[in-house]
Amino acid sequence: MDRNVFIDWYKNVFIPSVKKRNLDPEEKFILILDNAPAHPSSTELNEIDPQFFVVYLAPNVTSLIQLMYQGVISHGNDAI
Repeated sequence: MDRNVFIDWYKNVFIPSVKKRNLDPEEKFILILDNAPAHPSSTELNEIDPQFFVVYLAPNVTSLIQLMYQGVISHGNDAI
């Protein structure tokens, strides 16, 4: 993925999909992204639609979150 593909997805897939499912036209949304080099700046993305706010995780946090998520999945599988 590169920057242009991401912007295209954000504008033409993500935003319309969220708006289609939303019942309140005034509601605001947040998209939390990892710090991948292919992502455009949050400033650029936040200028696209005022209902949507993009924030990035701090560098090196993604691997910690993935480990926590794996723990949740393993405990969920144990319960089944």
